[in-house]
Amino acid sequence: MNTKQFLTIMAFIVAMSTAALAAEQASSTTAPVAGKIAKGQPGEKFEQRKSRILERLGKRAAAIQKKQTCVQAATNPESLKACFPRMEQRSERKEGDQGTEQ
Repeated sequence: MNTKQFLTIMAFIVAMSTAALAAEQASSTTAPVAGKIAKGQPGEKFEQRKSRILERLGKRAAAIQKKQTCVQAATNPESLKACFPRMEQRSERKEGDQGTEQ
């Protein structure tokens, strides 16, 4: 067996194992396991946690969208800086620190 055949076989094995693993994970996450949720309470905690995570993700997505809109509307360096107030505060602090060092 030459190197090219060996590499082809190895690539095939990796591709098949990856596909099998993905299929296994997909079926295990979509199919409920009997007895996994006892008396509904752990499931409720899961739903609450899921809801909180989705809420946080929504807030972060909205903040990113707001910054993206601001950056798109920026017409000069100052207006671009205004899109990132924390960075502006840091740069002001650094400028103040540099002024006191001299």
